[in-house]
Amino acid sequence: MWHKKREKKNNSEVKFPFLTDDDGPVTIDEAELENELISILGDDASGGQTNGSRPREATHRVHSKPLLKDISSDAGIVGSVEFDENDPELLSELAAFVKESPPSQTRHEHNNLQQGKIQSNGISLSEVNSRLAAYRMTLENLKKQQPSEAAKIRRYGRLVQQLENCASDLSKGKRINAEDLPPPLPASLAPDAGPTETGKPSTPSAAVVNLSPLRHRLEEYRLAVSKAQKSGNNKQAQALKVAAEMIAEAIPKIEAGLEPFDPESDLPPPPEEYEFDETEPPAADSSSTSCPSLPECPPDPAAKSHDHENSAATAVIALRKRCQEYKIAAIEARDSGNLDRAKSLLQAAKVIEEEIPKVESGENTFCIETDLPPSPAEFETSAADTKPSPSSQPVWELPTVKVAQAAHSSAVTVENIQARLDYYKALLVDSQTRPSEGTRQRRLARIIAQYKEGLKACEHSIRAFDYAGLPPPPRCPLLSGPPVVQTVPSAGSAAAGATHAAGSSATSNSTSAGDRTERIVALLKTRQNELKMLALKAKEGGNLDLARTYLRSALSINPMIESAQAGLVVDFSKLPRLPGSGTALQQPSGGLQRSVVPATGPILSGTECDPPAQFVLDMNAAESENDRCLVLVKQMTEQMDEASKLAQTLQASGWCDLTQKVSDLAALCKSSLHHCRRPGVPYSFEWAHLPCLNMNADLSDNVIEVTVVRGFAYPLPPKFTDKSQVDTYVEIVFPYPSSEQAQKFSTPWCKHTVEPLYESGTKFDVDIKSRIYSRFIQGGRDVKATVYYNAGLFKGTRVLGSASFSLKELSQTATITPVADLMESRRAVGGRLMLKFRQRAPITGPPVITTRKPWLTIGGLKPALARPPVTKPSVRSDSCINSPQNKMSAAPKTSAHQQETLRSHSNSRADNTRSYLCLSVLRQDRNAFSQQLKNPHLTQKERQEYTYRLGEAEKRYERLKQRIYTGPDAKRQMEAYLNELQVLQSQWRHKYSEAKRNGDQEAAEFFAARLDLLGDELEHHTKSRSSCT
Repeated sequence: MWHKKREKKNNSEVKFPFLTDDDGPVTIDEAELENELISILGDDASGGQTNGSRPREATHRVHSKPLLKDISSDAGIVGSVEFDENDPELLSELAAFVKESPPSQTRHEHNNLQQGKIQSNGISLSEVNSRLAAYRMTLENLKKQQPSEAAKIRRYGRLVQQLENCASDLSKGKRINAEDLPPPLPASLAPDAGPTETGKPSTPSAAVVNLSPLRHRLEEYRLAVSKAQKSGNNKQAQALKVAAEMIAEAIPKIEAGLEPFDPESDLPPPPEEYEFDETEPPAADSSSTSCPSLPECPPDPAAKSHDHENSAATAVIALRKRCQEYKIAAIEARDSGNLDRAKSLLQAAKVIEEEIPKVESGENTFCIETDLPPSPAEFETSAADTKPSPSSQPVWELPTVKVAQAAHSSAVTVENIQARLDYYKALLVDSQTRPSEGTRQRRLARIIAQYKEGLKACEHSIRAFDYAGLPPPPRCPLLSGPPVVQTVPSAGSAAAGATHAAGSSATSNSTSAGDRTERIVALLKTRQNELKMLALKAKEGGNLDLARTYLRSALSINPMIESAQAGLVVDFSKLPRLPGSGTALQQPSGGLQRSVVPATGPILSGTECDPPAQFVLDMNAAESENDRCLVLVKQMTEQMDEASKLAQTLQASGWCDLTQKVSDLAALCKSSLHHCRRPGVPYSFEWAHLPCLNMNADLSDNVIEVTVVRGFAYPLPPKFTDKSQVDTYVEIVFPYPSSEQAQKFSTPWCKHTVEPLYESGTKFDVDIKSRIYSRFIQGGRDVKATVYYNAGLFKGTRVLGSASFSLKELSQTATITPVADLMESRRAVGGRLMLKFRQRAPITGPPVITTRKPWLTIGGLKPALARPPVTKPSVRSDSCINSPQNKMSAAPKTSAHQQETLRSHSNSRADNTRSYLCLSVLRQDRNAFSQQLKNPHLTQKERQEYTYRLGEAEKRYERLKQRIYTGPDAKRQMEAYLNELQVLQSQWRHKYSEAKRNGDQEAAEFFAARLDLLGDELEHHTKSRSSCT
């Protein structure tokens, strides 16, 4: 049916050369069709057709029938269609029919295809095959290298596969994109066997270059070098040697076609015409006549980057091998019983392991010849000779020679190369003082020889020299670019001036940098010693976890000390802080401060402070004296209730001593209530150190409570105009036990505000006593909180911002309330979020901590909790602070009653009694006892007495100094110490007045001297505090 319809509508105007113009049915003559195909394929195909077999003709007919059927059935084409007999696509289809023909039959076809491809996009099959051969050869060379680079082998394998696909497509007559073709191999990576692919078709002229004159000229230069060496002219021999090396490097490049060469114009002059002045180095303008003119070779960036990658990989392999050698040597030393050597070798191996990632990332430059650590045997010899301290770094010593400023540039100049040469010469001189560093001396000698050749090449403006191959000093870049020679009036004077200027600047810079380095190292060591002392105290107290934490923090300062000694910049933000110095949480309510220190000493410190903000507002709002009394009564009642509740909590937990102190404080507040009702009663606020339990008894050990408290000043989302349109909620992601198994919680919606109060929380499952939780808290893992807002109808929820909260403070406290800014990636979007974290007990913190807050006290009442009364000292006191020192020559002879009066407060104390000490007085007594012991007329009993008193004075002085300067709560102890000095000053003034009243002039002078020392110390501390504020 379809055939009849097509015959009725045969109105197409398409004319084919093998169809007639009549409207009759199409008749196909197979012989005529075969002749047509033979005429298209040419004479070769016709010759092959006569010799073809019967199955081949049947195959041609099978393939030709569908083609003719498709052509005859296409009756919808309007217009005439013209065929291009040289169309590559048609030729490729026809080539499929004759693919079984001999090569002689298809040679003409392939030539036509290749010519068509070159005319279309400039890519020929021969070019692709040459690149494919080069890549295959390079891949085989990479597989043979040891150690093998797996990543590079896989990359080159993919490129070979890509080239094979391109060659297959070109052979089939398909078009390929020039951008898909892999680039040609650089000259440095091209295989030695076979021509180097440059990406351009090789020209016939490059293949017929005659290099025999150039090779002959190279032999002449080498012969001239040997003659100059025999005659003793070393300078001439060295210059000719550099020229010969240049010619030898240029010959392979000319053979590969990388550089043009004309034997008539580019041939270097003979060695006899190469002039060299022995008295002065040639200037820059005479370089063109004094050195042979060789073809310049532009640097290959790909080759340089590849060489840099290979050098970095080789350095990493060498470092790892040397690290393994150190570990094996440490094990052998341990087995042999030499534990000191084993520890030093193991520490050296750890330092090398820390250096490997920096070399891999390119952060530090590393040269195998100069920076490689010595072998374990050489390390053992140097360690035995020098006997370094345990704190010193047991690896290769850092060079003490300073690198000149000119060496920090990458420009190829004479000054730069000379500065680097002087640096390596100084290293060689330094290493020659140690006979055990023979390997390092040989390496430095080779480097110095390379730099000497580079210096001469730079002076002669020779660009073909490999300046990038010169190993740079530490923290100096590689040399790059053409050599630059500056013309000066006198080379000798200029070099002397440059050396003198570099020496003077290096001396001044080294002096200032050395002082600064010493100060930084001293500061770091001081902090490290403080942490070690805290670790020792925690260990003595039985808190091993806290001792490990302090010791780990102290050991983390070692890399900072090593960096500071090497002259590197130290990030002090990563310096471990002392407990109590950076863990105080400032609360917004009335100056409340919570510090992670044990609750010791009296509750009321006696140090005045500012009243709370709410109390000031209430007092300003009071209109009459009765209203002010009511404000005082309200404040005192709140304090009494707070102290009573705190006493009940401490009593329930079993802290009897603290319960008694807080109960006394509550009783004091209760007794002060009737004084608050009197008009005009004097009052003041003092700092109160309230003991608080550092635990949450309502929680178990397997949960942590996270509460979203509130948000602050959220920004308006896009297309929002009013704050009441904002509806938000918060999603918490708690990454415990891992990020893949994180626990989540979402708060309810808080609508119509940008100051939301969520007050919604949950309990996440944890194990506080496990090591996983300890590492989770102390490892810096953050809890992420994301704030979402309602974008509108059919728009869903969108992110307003996210905040990250650190949990490190949970290791010291059981409850924290951090506040974080809302961020979008690294940009702050505005607004803040407050969260509250509660756990049962801290990981390493004390069970009881102090909370400092302002406390109302009524004037005229001197409670024992604020200023403890001093008991009357006994006659047999062993204190040496305020002793009259009747045994000394300068001390007055007093009676027993006067001696008892002049003695200081004893160490015996009542309930809240303690003896107050003064550093300046202790220092004076110590000096006085030391001078008295030098008296040769002392008896044995007197000498024992003064020796005992001197020892007691030194102990008390060191104990007091450590308490107020290096203790865990030094700041608070300093405030308490100043308060004690004021109390001691008032007591001595009273003793001084009594002595004057009784007419005891010697006692009055004694206390007057003490008061002068105490007053000077108080004035000093007051000025230092005012300058800090």
